[in-house]
Amino acid sequence: MTLILVLDTCDARCAAGVARDGAILVERAEAMRRGHAERLFALISEALAACGVAPADLAGVAVATGPGGFTGGRIGVAAARGLALGVGRPVVGVDWFAAMAFGVPGRVRVALPGGGATWAQEFESGRALGPPARWPPGLPGDAAEADVAATIDAAGRDAAGLAPLALAATAALKQGGARPRPLYLRPPDALAPAPSAAATVAPR
Repeated sequence: MTLILVLDTCDARCAAGVARDGAILVERAEAMRRGHAERLFALISEALAACGVAPADLAGVAVATGPGGFTGGRIGVAAARGLALGVGRPVVGVDWFAAMAFGVPGRVRVALPGGGATWAQEFESGRALGPPARWPPGLPGDAAEADVAATIDAAGRDAAGLAPLALAATAALKQGGARPRPLYLRPPDALAPAPSAAATVAPR
């Protein structure tokens, strides 16, 4: 039996759940665009308590790495890393493109809205064929469309809850998934200021 904690602070929601062998047992979620840091740990506590699971019972921690807001994504990843370190368990990250494509046979495209555009990533039986890219309006008429069996519209992923993430994350943990890093479809709006000329002049 594999118990994992699943977190999602991407986009306009904050969610925590406990999954057993890839199936969600308990999920606690709230809609929000800000304030993820203030609510995430309360939701984690509620989810663990609801199914009588202690942090030490977990086999690992999983987190949605994106796409989503810059701040929300960082909060979720940092929380997952900290929790996993605290209980001495592995941590894995799964983005929503991969989660929606997990377990789907053949070649599919997962489409997600973000930053005022639609982004898509293609998979072959769950294996990414390239990074996410903007989905041009003319793509359905493209010759490459014949190779894609279906397009998965993941715009309503909130309705699915944490279930797709739980399935993909459970498999990733068994395979020794990579350390989670936030996935951003575009650079953050707030960029660090460039160093001034005075700061870049070497002392004589």
